[in-house]
Amino acid sequence: MEVDYLLHHFPNIRFGLMVGIGGGAPATPSDDPNKDIRLGDVVVSHSEGNHGGVLRYDTGEIPQRCFFYKPPAILTTAVSELRSRNETVRNAISRHISDMVKSRPTMMGVFQYQGHEHDQLFEADYEHKGGGKGCKICDEERLVHRKLRDTEHPVIHYGVIGSARNEMRHSATRDKLRQEHGILCFETVADGLMLDFPCLFIRGICDYFNTHKNEGWKEYAAATAAAYAKELLQIIPADQVACAMKALRIMKQTSAEVGSTNKDLERLLNGSRSSPSIMQNSLY
Repeated sequence: MEVDYLLHHFPNIRFGLMVGIGGGAPATPSDDPNKDIRLGDVVVSHSEGNHGGVLRYDTGEIPQRCFFYKPPAILTTAVSELRSRNETVRNAISRHISDMVKSRPTMMGVFQYQGHEHDQLFEADYEHKGGGKGCKICDEERLVHRKLRDTEHPVIHYGVIGSARNEMRHSATRDKLRQEHGILCFETVADGLMLDFPCLFIRGICDYFNTHKNEGWKEYAAATAAAYAKELLQIIPADQVACAMKALRIMKQTSAEVGSTNKDLERLLNGSRSSPSIMQNSLY
């Protein structure tokens, strides 16, 4: 409904950037610390297949899975360009955040890197202890030990993002979805978004989607995601945006194609019901 309202009032929109925070889905620590998902890192929706790299899932009584459509070429081309100069983009993200806090001193502290010592990943089967939001009484012996990185620049990861209606704080389910679908992070704010809306998801990692919530990382994670979005928009030529197909038209085309496919399937099903099987044919 939100997208319908937006496109009704702004019909010239070509695409959307869904920028915000998410919970990381860490795998077994790598020998290369830049391959690990860490707090403050950025995850960008991406897939080598025909879908858009965002999986909408429901872990209720009847589990449901469906992927968002692939973003338009204007976005995938820009993402490929940023991937080709990864280190430059990492430095640029840190520079954007530094410039932001310098121009707005009140943002200093919470919008800056919070320090590796505050990036705590506990073992998947170890639940948070105590009613508070901090982990002061949690057993540090249950922390996962990971190699330190050479710099504080956030790492940019490209892969599948999981989207759900309700927030999930269950490490076993998180890890199961990661193993089954290659999910790198989870988010919960895109439930009202239609699957065919042409968009790209960009998420800054603020916690590990478990019971050990890291409240202190939200602002910095939001800033890293926004800084990546800024880098992305800066390399998309304005004339290409003007020539790109409008989101409304893309969605209408998709709806028509899906409707046509459904009718073809219905005809095939009806035909199979009315036609005798080979075993019923008198020739056999």
